[in-house]
Amino acid sequence: MVRKWMNSLLRLYDIKSAKQLEDSEIIKEIVDYSRVLLEEAVQELTMAKDLASATPGLEKYALTLSEDIALFDGMADVTGYVGMQEFLNKISFGRIAVIRKFDGDEKKKGAREKHARCY
Repeated sequence: MVRKWMNSLLRLYDIKSAKQLEDSEIIKEIVDYSRVLLEEAVQELTMAKDLASATPGLEKYALTLSEDIALFDGMADVTGYVGMQEFLNKISFGRIAVIRKFDGDEKKKGAREKHARCY
């Protein structure tokens, strides 16, 4: 009974070709989990974009964040490990410029300055 169970576990690592690896359960799990993490990243970017759009002084960041979100278009069509790898290799995020003059809410300005001192 134990030997059969151990052998079933060893089969997960008995991979002799790239095709076998691509079709293995562990790689499928990695790709599925990666997709979940990327979908969560898109949600976070969307929330950041909405916040930037609604906050005086941060509106210009909304465009860059929208462009970053658009990079994930087509992710649902990606299949397999190699497909996910190729998809991720093509992503290059835009650079968000520093706001030199903050003309928004003074409370937020204080929080921004306090946060900047932490780094």
